[in-house]
Amino acid sequence: MASEAVVKRTLQSIANMFNKGSWWVNDSLKMWMIQLNYIDDRDLIIGTKNCLRKAKKLPTVANLIDIIDADPRTTSNEPTVFDACPACYGSGCREMARWYSMKGVLRVSFGLAACDCPKGTRLSMGAFQDWRSVRDSWMNDQYTEQVFYSTAQQPHLTTDQTITPEQLEQRAQRARAMLERTGSRSGWHTVKDSTPSRLTE
Repeated sequence: MASEAVVKRTLQSIANMFNKGSWWVNDSLKMWMIQLNYIDDRDLIIGTKNCLRKAKKLPTVANLIDIIDADPRTTSNEPTVFDACPACYGSGCREMARWYSMKGVLRVSFGLAACDCPKGTRLSMGAFQDWRSVRDSWMNDQYTEQVFYSTAQQPHLTTDQTITPEQLEQRAQRARAMLERTGSRSGWHTVKDSTPSRLTE
């Protein structure tokens, strides 16, 4: 991880070249620290020198990262390998579902949130929220009925945890209606098996 001192020197060098004041360095420091969290000091120094040589306008942190990644002398373009996490099945994201009431109707919200493993921690710095923050927010909502999330013992949520009984019945009705329409048009005859069966998902 790039140290704060080296990131600050990088910003100061860019600021000097493009006539930016110290306020720009201070305002940019936190965001650049987050974006450069996987770049080491050596690679950042190499990339900064290249960037200052090539840049014709004020570079963004994304521009700098592209230059670092493209340089064969750096290690940042080598894929990072994370230990597999059983709770997120190595994806970096946990499955989450919230059952809640809205105007007397039971609904389910299903999605993904960043796990607390190393891979998930990197994702939580971008588009994904940390799963614990999502869980706590949902559980503190007065309209929440239940909250489900994947764990090491159960990395994937079941259908019963992500779909309400009413939605399951609607699915079954649509499937039956489609089967009836398809069967009547194709000329196939449905033979009823005398052996009882259980539909599973």
